Amino acid sequence: MQVIFHVATLLPNNPSDPSCNSKKRHIGNNYVTIVYNESDEDYSITTIKGQFVYACVIIQPGDFNSNIVTVKTKQELLEIIGHCDPHIVSDHSLSIYVRQLALHANLACSIFKSTTSSSEPYISNWLERLRQLKRLRTKILQEIPVDDSSMDSSNSSSSYHSHHKHPEDFTDYT
Repeated sequence: MQVIFHVATLLPNNPSDPSCNSKKRHIGNNYVTIVYNESDEDYSITTIKGQFVYACVIIQPGDFNSNIVTVKTKQELLEIIGHCDPHIVSDHSLSIYVRQLALHANLACSIFKSTTSSSEPYISNWLERLRQLKRLRTKILQEIPVDDSSMDSSNSSSSYHSHHKHPEDFTDYT
């Protein structure tokens, strides 16, 4: 699984963008956000506006080298994730725990999106990549014009291709 962290304080500042919309554009396009909330106020999942933000892992520092970790989700994801109770986690275990929560929430978001928008359910990143490659291949093959004059047997490249046929879909053999 691929994880990309968009850390707002580490993203470059653009002097021509005083409201930091370019930073918000990257962070708002993630399924899951991780927020370190040092304020005493409750964090709302709608604080970071975006098209894809479905879940938020919220970390609040506690006493005695501990943290309170909560997952907040949009209503439609609540049933898939199943638990949103706060957990007290030590500083030592915080990073791995939060990464695991974010990965699980991201997987839940991927499954949810596939069941609501696609006829093919989400199974794994590898299969999703294969599906994208197949769609791309089909699109490219539809755009390439077929030239009958290239089928001349005197042409060495076409005779090469006629003798060395590649399977149309290698996934039939896996």
